[in-house]
Amino acid sequence: MLQGGMTQRKVADTVGTSQSVISRAWNRFRRSGGVSRKHGGGRQRVATPNQDRYLTLHACRNRFMLAVSLQNDLQDATGVRVSTQTVRR
Repeated sequence: MLQGGMTQRKVADTVGTSQSVISRAWNRFRRSGGVSRKHGGGRQRVATPNQDRYLTLHACRNRFMLAVSLQNDLQDATGVRVSTQTVRR
């Protein structure tokens, strides 16, 4: 649409979104040739899938165990220290 000569405002009205969204998508298209977003942003996980399973199993067997206790048990078993937030997830 933009390559056909339409303004960003007209494209936004046609699609039903704001002009700023069209502007960002157009700039991304001109820079990279596509409009898809980058993946992989964010912090890398410390716990492996096996350690996640260990935590899940341990938490199910000991339903009233505190997150701090689960955290310490995982560290004793695997040597990996994770936060209590990770344990709660």
